[in-house]
Amino acid sequence: MEFSMEAWDYAPKISRYHYFLNKPQFEMPVNKQKEWTIFIIEQGECAYRIGESQGMAGPGSFLLCPPHESFHRSAEHAITFHFLVFDWLNQSGEHLPPRLYPKETKWLVRNTSRLHSTLALMREPPAITGELLVRWRSHLFLDLLRLHWTEQAAPGLVASHDPLMDQARQIIEDTYAEPCRVKELASSLGLSHVQFARRFQRAYGLNPSEYIKRLQLQRACRLLTHTPLTLEEIARQSGFSNGFYLSRVFSGRMHKSPSQYREEHRV
Repeated sequence: MEFSMEAWDYAPKISRYHYFLNKPQFEMPVNKQKEWTIFIIEQGECAYRIGESQGMAGPGSFLLCPPHESFHRSAEHAITFHFLVFDWLNQSGEHLPPRLYPKETKWLVRNTSRLHSTLALMREPPAITGELLVRWRSHLFLDLLRLHWTEQAAPGLVASHDPLMDQARQIIEDTYAEPCRVKELASSLGLSHVQFARRFQRAYGLNPSEYIKRLQLQRACRLLTHTPLTLEEIARQSGFSNGFYLSRVFSGRMHKSPSQYREEHRV
């Protein structure tokens, strides 16, 4: 799920929650809700289709379906999962706007120990009921959302189980502000470009090019906030070819121009 700072202003409020243990099959192979829906799978796997996204989802997978979107699913064997229906609201009660909708329908939390402990608390809450229980589970779910966003924004914070990809990540972090050729990096690691991209994606949840772009944007944000450098100078120091390209990428990702960001964050 793509990280957006604006999305941090919105929080889920759960309206329905069910925990299904070893459910042999789905009673409704397709449905459509007016609210957000998510499946969090603990055991087993299922096939899914949400909009144009489809595939298989197994343990640790989150399947997120936007409002008024058809959610198709099927399972050949028993499956254990959490089912949540929720609104996504800010403090004023406004719904998450479509421009901030996550682009991905399937995502993973890589910190599995924290995932399992949080799901256990959601599944077996303390002796509370009513609105307090709703707030309890909504808070736990928000914790998982923000954990995933943090992992996406700074994937290097979580070590992978692939030493070669850890090496690749370190090379990228040391050189991302320089002209970077992912194909050459892949070759230096003894991998094809496709092999490298897939393996890096498995390790960190995003491909090498996307990781580089996020590091470049993070540096641009720091320079905008803490230095008087011009946009052209910031572009050169962040790995962008020129200020125009930096401005275009920055505005598309941050939903505001570099000058607006600088004005809002200068101290």
